[in-house]
Amino acid sequence: MINQHNELIFVVSISVQINLRSNLGGRAARGGATAMVSQGLRFVITLGATSVMARLLKPQDYGLIGMVALVTGFVSMYKDLGLSAATIQRPEISGRSD
Repeated sequence: MINQHNELIFVVSISVQINLRSNLGGRAARGGATAMVSQGLRFVITLGATSVMARLLKPQDYGLIGMVALVTGFVSMYKDLGLSAATIQRPEISGRSD
């Protein structure tokens, strides 16, 4: 029973790997388009929220929000310290560099 289960997992694993490699260019283009659309939508939403906040808040409060947004922007930019790039480049991540 365990041997059959291991064989089934192996076959499924091989078929998933083959399926992931087929039409790689199309999937990459679709992913890139999705990323571009999501970034554009994020920009529009942020611009709208900033405009609403500018109308609702006093100038002193809006300035404080601007300073906080600047700091949180830098923190979010450096939050993973390149781990996502390393994840994409290597199939397995270990503590040592090969």
